[in-house]
Amino acid sequence: MKIDTKFFLIFIMSAVFSWQLLNIWESHDYLALYKGLPLYLDYIKIPVYYFWFACISFYFVGVIEDYLSGYGVLLIVRNYSLPKLVLRLFSKVFIELNAIVSFQFVIYIFISVITKKSILEFSMIEFIKSYIIYILTIYLLILIQLLLEMYVKAQVAMLITNVYAVSSILIGSMLFEIEKGYIFLYLLIPNFAMAARTTIFNQNSFSIYLPSVIVLISIIISGIIFVSIEKIKIKDIF
Repeated sequence: MKIDTKFFLIFIMSAVFSWQLLNIWESHDYLALYKGLPLYLDYIKIPVYYFWFACISFYFVGVIEDYLSGYGVLLIVRNYSLPKLVLRLFSKVFIELNAIVSFQFVIYIFISVITKKSILEFSMIEFIKSYIIYILTIYLLILIQLLLEMYVKAQVAMLITNVYAVSSILIGSMLFEIEKGYIFLYLLIPNFAMAARTTIFNQNSFSIYLPSVIVLISIIISGIIFVSIEKIKIKDIF
């Protein structure tokens, strides 16, 4: 699919996602975009959050395949450092993801204005924390998808990642509802992106501890980079 079509899809889903979040949260503020879904909710609202991630996932589908069959091959032929090659690609993905999330924020503010939703004051510290965990979580999920693309077809990698995402949101919602199986929350990565389910806003004992999540995400991202470098070393790309 052409890049302009993907951007159009991002625009449409940003508008839908923003409008839905403004209706889910009773108090409308800049942080609602990163709060995600409440702890206890009607399960019919879960697709609202999932479809937005699916849109981002679709945007990045095939990145590894395209890179290793194009410019990346040229760099390898020229004896370009494999670690630098992987870091270059993953950095490019991170920059593009930040651009998408920033664009999403602009659309969110625009939707809040045209729908005449009141925008309340907010804590800049909470905003920064919410943004950081939001972007890091989505980035990690995309890296997992890209890593899978090195082993299976891009479409299959996307399917696996999205099944995991929606399953994690569903299971996470059930665990928060019954307040059991706390340790399993840290296996359900998509829930990290929802600040309302972390200690940023939820100070109850049954909530995702933000510092632990930051450390966990950092370790997994480092592991993905290492495995990706090793995989490219043995991958037949010619």
